Amino acid sequence: MIKLEPVYKTSLWGGTKIRDVLHKDTAGLETIAESWELSTHPNGRSLISGGEFGGMTLSEYFGAVGWEQAGDYAARHHDLPIMIKYIDAHENLSIQVHPTEQYAQFHGSDAGKNEFWYVLDADEGAFLYLGFCRNVTRAEVREAIAHKTIEQLLNKIPVKKGEIYYVPAGTVHAIGAGCLICELQQTSDATYRLYDYDRIDKDGKPRPLHLEDGLATLDYRQLLLPQKKQHSRIRNMLGEMGKLTFSEYNAEGEAVFFSPETKLLTVLVLEGSGSLDDGERVQAKQGDTFVITAHSVKLNGKFRALIIGI
Repeated sequence: MIKLEPVYKTSLWGGTKIRDVLHKDTAGLETIAESWELSTHPNGRSLISGGEFGGMTLSEYFGAVGWEQAGDYAARHHDLPIMIKYIDAHENLSIQVHPTEQYAQFHGSDAGKNEFWYVLDADEGAFLYLGFCRNVTRAEVREAIAHKTIEQLLNKIPVKKGEIYYVPAGTVHAIGAGCLICELQQTSDATYRLYDYDRIDKDGKPRPLHLEDGLATLDYRQLLLPQKKQHSRIRNMLGEMGKLTFSEYNAEGEAVFFSPETKLLTVLVLEGSGSLDDGERVQAKQGDTFVITAHSVKLNGKFRALIIGI
């Protein structure tokens, strides 16, 4: 079992919930947009906290102990198939789309990206944009972006703490202001911005859009409003890359979590404190993230956690 240190990302839409709600040490940064908790992506690799491998990146760690410990995909590609992030939307994120694997393979410099959102916290009135509210055409979307009316074509979904939303690649989407999200996604940093409210970056310039790539990969069909719980879709979101397991743990006392299908477990402690034990006991508190190269882990204490297996 190893404890991870995240990579923090700032953006003009970020807030303070990653520090104030999750009680993470954000190294004096005033605002944080994203905390990359589990990542082997070159744009931000998680670090090992303490112990024999302390200071190594997660990629260096698996290079030392063997990538096969993280599963078949990792053994073949020397990379994890997933990334896990916390996202704090103090302001609306851009309206955007991630490429499908097919589009990314032929047109992009990164991989395709399915993802899902687990809502950790939501202010009153918080919402998500997810998919088109009716069938549309490419020309119609292009015109709506030009006339700044794209929001009228989208499903606007009020959200509450504990809800889950699956976001297939090619689906137009945006996280609205007031949402604190745990995002589980395929390992990719490919995002095509379609509309960004004419916002100006720290250098006084409009943030770039990626209109042609975005329009080329969009799914223009109506997306029926999703169910609040979508564990079966999450399980299969990696396709040929493997299976996922996703569990919400909220208990007091001692319990054993067992996942025989997976080789790597990630535990994200959302609330409370206690201990984790895979043969060696470690203390765990709110905001901590651990990776366990095992099928099971014993939990003891009073806390709420997400346990994700690959």
